Amino acid sequence: MVGETLLKNSRRYAIRPNHESNDMSKLSIRNQLAGSVQQIVRGPVVSEIVVKTAAGTLASVITTRSVNDMKLRKGDKVRVMIKATEASIQK
Repeated sequence: MVGETLLKNSRRYAIRPNHESNDMSKLSIRNQLAGSVQQIVRGPVVSEIVVKTAAGTLASVITTRSVNDMKLRKGDKVRVMIKATEASIQK
């Protein structure tokens, strides 16, 4: 599992926003990681996007419509934006 791999390989990273973007829009999410799409698992409604970053491999579930609208493909350079309201611990 991606989450288990992240926990086993976890490290502390200072995540800083990258202001070098061609997009002129503003974004309030400060926790961002640059990476490349490693895998796309498509479903009829939602898809899982697996992204390799300097901090490790992350996965995001987004609508399949968004995958199509963004024309996401394996190898694409993307930015993972993390906005968490909760962190849980399991032992």
